[in-house]
Amino acid sequence: MTVSRIPKSGDRLVADLESQVKFLSEALRTLSAQPDRYKQLAAGLRVLVCEFGSNKPLLLDLMDELRVEYTISPLPDLPFPLPMVDELEQKLEADLNSMTPEEIWAYHRSRCRSYPLREFVARGMAVYVLGHAYSYADLIRTLAEQSGLSHEDWTIDKNIPELESLIIGGYSAHVAPLRVLADHVIDAAVIVVNEAVTRGYRPHYLEYGQGRRYQLPT
Repeated sequence: MTVSRIPKSGDRLVADLESQVKFLSEALRTLSAQPDRYKQLAAGLRVLVCEFGSNKPLLLDLMDELRVEYTISPLPDLPFPLPMVDELEQKLEADLNSMTPEEIWAYHRSRCRSYPLREFVARGMAVYVLGHAYSYADLIRTLAEQSGLSHEDWTIDKNIPELESLIIGGYSAHVAPLRVLADHVIDAAVIVVNEAVTRGYRPHYLEYGQGRRYQLPT
């Protein structure tokens, strides 16, 4: 039997966002003790920030709806441009061999820019292995759709076993980028909920923090 669907209200969508962020936060907190929680991270990130087919990324579209901005920038102490998968083959415009160390740092700083979260997910390089660059969206979808909570495929991307054997910051190379992105996603989601609060929304999972702003419970 086919049941007709109706659009969700704005408050319900924000409540759904809260739920997804709660699950994401719980997965992050338990990841060290339970490494297979990466499946939960991938599944949650897929819902929140991945565009594919007719699927709408919940967080990104709510950010557009509420006109919330969130950008990702290079680290201040390491002012290198953030790597984008579609720019890896671009050649440098300067001859670094002819520069002083100060000039090299200045050149790298001049090339740095920040990216909106949506663009960073789509184009930012999460990991590079065996000649293949994965954007964050590529990596999330690969893990969520082949080894995720909603589906366990009988085949797997041939690069995943290699990523599983590499360690970055104490985590396997397919998990470490998810942790980094999940932190940004949670921060952006809290901003969205705060904006919704100014329009009359009452949070379910978030609580008051400093300055009477809402934040995830610790």
